Amino acid sequence: MSSYLKEFKMIGKLAIACVLAQFATVFLIFIDNMMAGRHGPQTLAAFGVATQIIIPILILSMGFFFAINSIVATLYGKKLIEEINVVISTCFYMALISSIICIALLNNIEPLLDFFAIKKELYPGIKGYLGNISYGIFPYLLFLVLRFTSEGLLKSKYVMYCAISAIPVKVLLNLLFIYGALGFEGEGASGMGKATALTWTFMLLILLTIMLRNKNIKQLGISISVSRFSRKVCLEIIKVGGPIAFSMGIGVIFMSITGLMIGSISAHAIAAHQSAFNFVTLISMLFQGITVAVTSRVAYLNGANKTGNIPMVINIAIAMVISVALLNACILLFNATLIGKIYSHDTLLISMIANLLFWGALLQVPQALQEVAAAVLRGFKITLQPTIIYSATFSGSLIVGYFLSTHWQFEESGYWMAIVLANILTAIGLFYMLFVKFHKATPLISQQVSSLKN
Repeated sequence: MSSYLKEFKMIGKLAIACVLAQFATVFLIFIDNMMAGRHGPQTLAAFGVATQIIIPILILSMGFFFAINSIVATLYGKKLIEEINVVISTCFYMALISSIICIALLNNIEPLLDFFAIKKELYPGIKGYLGNISYGIFPYLLFLVLRFTSEGLLKSKYVMYCAISAIPVKVLLNLLFIYGALGFEGEGASGMGKATALTWTFMLLILLTIMLRNKNIKQLGISISVSRFSRKVCLEIIKVGGPIAFSMGIGVIFMSITGLMIGSISAHAIAAHQSAFNFVTLISMLFQGITVAVTSRVAYLNGANKTGNIPMVINIAIAMVISVALLNACILLFNATLIGKIYSHDTLLISMIANLLFWGALLQVPQALQEVAAAVLRGFKITLQPTIIYSATFSGSLIVGYFLSTHWQFEESGYWMAIVLANILTAIGLFYMLFVKFHKATPLISQQVSSLKN
């Protein structure tokens, strides 16, 4: 019991900072949704379509650089500090190349809008938002590099400080660029893109300052420079991060494709989807922050050859995420109409948002379980098999969602039903892999299964 308590305190210490950092980061998007909705339904609709395009890019980038977390944590467990410095330097150049590609794509988005038959009146806001936000991609990617390095070093509180400090900055910039204040011209959705790019730059500068000046980081011998590039490190990040990016991104991509399809129906439909998706994502950060801590802890213990504690980490993580997921579900079920009123005064839109939040409540537990299983596997740098599972479940659910929406007249709710089903199947698949198939070849998982049975 004392060992469980000790491990619980360790995970809890990491998880609190990770949860607050994740929550504050997504809260920035919540602020955008709320302020866009107050500006007008068309602004919210334009922002909704734009985020269906930008969020997959951000999540895929996060997935690739998420590999830094487990790589750095493993190296830290082995006390290989110099190799951590090479990882940081290599990732700088990867971020630079990636940002150039993103800028080119986001400033030439009209063919995609035409393909999905997005309402023409939304084009100016969508293109303005994406064009402005594209110039913040490089600061955002560099922030991810430093964030996951910090979390890999078990210093997740630094990221928390940055994310929380960015909230008032984001509100102020939105007031200036969305509505127009202090002599600035209000630009609606387009101005929101400027505000977001500047906020990302602010977060990067804060985290960079902390890591350059912090005594704990200096004592470890960590140096942030761009003088070294390692092809080996680059390939390892692609090898580990690629499947993570796909597994993290496929669900978001599915929801984004859903949003783009809904965008051809009406401005109210896409606004409802965007608002519900935003709030569900916001509260899901509570257990997703825990899974970030779990990945760091498992990778560190694995690197330090202290694998005997990992079964306890898994048990504790499962209990924590289920508790949070049930709390989230209650919030969504019993406050759906109130949540809808946060985003709009429009009665019809509020009703549509509340309907989608019901399915968001059913999503909580299966999503939490599949993410904690995936987090443990990421700690061991096992990412290919989860990617196959994600591909199978989410690809199948896309087809199911289409038929539910169009042929059985469930409209936007049909796609949400399908995403719930996809998460249930994914959770079953990942736990089957973790607790049954994988233990046959790995003594560590055998110990874990025995621990759970006892």
